[in-house]
Amino acid sequence: MIFPRCSGILLHITSLPAAHGIGDLGPGAHEFVDFLAESRQKIWQVLPLSPTGYGDSPYQCFSSFAGNPLLIDLWKFEERGLLESQDFAGSPQLPTDVVDYGKVIAFKYALLRKAALNFFRNTNLVALRELALRQVTQAVDRTLSELKTEDGQPLQVRERIAVCISSNPAAQYLIARGARMAQAMDGDLFVLYVDTGADESDENQRTLADNVRFAESVGAKVVKTEGKIVAEKVAEFVRENHVTQVVFGRSATKGWKRYFYLSAIHKFLRDTPAVDVHIVTQEMR
Repeated sequence: MIFPRCSGILLHITSLPAAHGIGDLGPGAHEFVDFLAESRQKIWQVLPLSPTGYGDSPYQCFSSFAGNPLLIDLWKFEERGLLESQDFAGSPQLPTDVVDYGKVIAFKYALLRKAALNFFRNTNLVALRELALRQVTQAVDRTLSELKTEDGQPLQVRERIAVCISSNPAAQYLIARGARMAQAMDGDLFVLYVDTGADESDENQRTLADNVRFAESVGAKVVKTEGKIVAEKVAEFVRENHVTQVVFGRSATKGWKRYFYLSAIHKFLRDTPAVDVHIVTQEMR
């Protein structure tokens, strides 16, 4: 890379002023960056920042990727409650003009270990687990997004959400729920209507048309199909379109209607491959 002519400074972070015998990424580093900006410097060459080996030279490191833990600012751990002021009471007398690596390593590593033990306490483990799972999920998603099919097309890895509707006006609530899910997951949204011949009246056709217009307004792809058994047609659609999540509404909650509703759901679960099913309560029509 070619830079335009400019002025800069070469300085390793260990040479910055700090409280524990070695320059670190604490206030001294922040103040030095402010100084560089005020003096219109364009480049700060910091030299390698990896863990050093024999002789403590930045050019003799154990790793090309790891960071040097000696550059961590210990005061940040006190601010976050991972260290206490008395932990610093036994600080050795360290020179300010050179780095005594033997004493610095013994002192800082002991406090770093203590801070780490305080961090990995039981009250933090659940949050850490969730963060780890989120990171793994994001890494897997990035990897999958790079995969290609045999003909070179991107492999389909997005969530595909299908909302099953009827002519019931309350179906718009289901559609809105599905739209929010699709937006949150950056997924595809389908709205599926199975025509069983039960919505032939003018009123039902009008409310069905309203539901379809609402679905289209939130960016859904509306699919209409015909069949006598809703569960079978929905399962067929899920299989053919690789749907990952299905949203059903529940409005028939009493008597024989409840029985037939639950029977239809059970039949769908038997006929379809593994898929997440959401049962959303609708207001009675």
